[in-house]
Amino acid sequence: MKARTSAIVIALFTISVFAGCSGSPQSGLPASNGIPISSPSHAQAGVRSFRGARPFSSESVLYSFANAPDGANAWGSLINVNGTLYGTTITGGTNNVGTVFSVSTTGAEHVIYSFGGGTDGADPYGGLVKVGSKLYGTTAFGGSNNNGTVYSVTTGGVEHVLYRFLGDGTDGVTPYAPLTNVNGTLYGTTDHGGSQFNGTIFSVTTSGTYTSLHDFAGFPSDGAHSYAGFTNVAGVLYGATTAGGASDEGTIYTYTPGGSVHVLYSFAGGSDGARPYACCVKIGKALYGTTASGGKNDGTVFKITIATGAEKVLYRFLGDSDGADPYAGLTNLSGTLYGVTQEQGASGNGTIFSIVPGGAYTKLHDFAATPDAATSYATMLDVNGTLYGTSFAGGTAGDGSVFTFTP
Repeated sequence: MKARTSAIVIALFTISVFAGCSGSPQSGLPASNGIPISSPSHAQAGVRSFRGARPFSSESVLYSFANAPDGANAWGSLINVNGTLYGTTITGGTNNVGTVFSVSTTGAEHVIYSFGGGTDGADPYGGLVKVGSKLYGTTAFGGSNNNGTVYSVTTGGVEHVLYRFLGDGTDGVTPYAPLTNVNGTLYGTTDHGGSQFNGTIFSVTTSGTYTSLHDFAGFPSDGAHSYAGFTNVAGVLYGATTAGGASDEGTIYTYTPGGSVHVLYSFAGGSDGARPYACCVKIGKALYGTTASGGKNDGTVFKITIATGAEKVLYRFLGDSDGADPYAGLTNLSGTLYGVTQEQGASGNGTIFSIVPGGAYTKLHDFAATPDAATSYATMLDVNGTLYGTSFAGGTAGDGSVFTFTP
């Protein structure tokens, strides 16, 4: 199990190396280890930017992971439960296949559960959602035939597997995305599996009743390979795929429980962006999000009008001091959107940035690696005006961190 997990970790650090290579329309499909390799277009289009760091912004590491028996390599976002933050790491813990942890806003961390890597699951990428008194999440591996699980865990550390993916074509495989609660039913996506092996949409009740809802059809249809959790807008779920759609560069789509999937926008892979790994935040009548590639090859911030599906690029990352390849979504704080890039910036370890709906972009912080955070894939969480995030690397031991940022 350690060998497989190590391969995943190495692959995550090599994404950016491969992301600059051109390829066929299928080159964006996940590699054998489940981590997709981007193939961005080389369109060049200028967008006005404001890239000076603001001196009154403040970033600090709240907690540094230390691998075993602690967690390591946090990928998913945090949730706030009565002032305590909960999250997951994809490695570390007693068996080096991930943990569920809590951390206070003063930095006291506690490992709630260490995954075993067998039937209980392994590698929880997606973070958590709270329903009732329990936390719910997914693991990308472990379970039946190493295809992933849906699980619950109490804050006291009692874990229960609700569903183990079969990988036989009737359900999904490798759920990287977090779950979304809609009236007590949990909705999620898988990266692979389904009848066409392009991934699925599923639901599962808190008692464990699983339903496969949609099989993605890939290119040139409705999308393929989802890493993104849903955004719930008045009962309509908005999601993202990293491939498929009209140009095989990913989609933003809607799914109505009990209904069907509708593609709101298909990315073209050029100046408009490509390969969204997170979905969107809603402000007014529009959705705002990021793509990990496209634009000037290093990703974009975009706006999509909900009623018409019209897309507008607000910012194209330059891939130098401003950051590159944003995998995380955006966080709305008083009408300004905040996000992270997972590489580049002054030290090559990613950045924190802000952008207003009108398009003015400001770089706010350069991650500096050890002992600072580095390589963040997680959407930041707003807790009373302070943003909390996780990083895959950096921190005192280089195993990732929980960091805070005050605009």
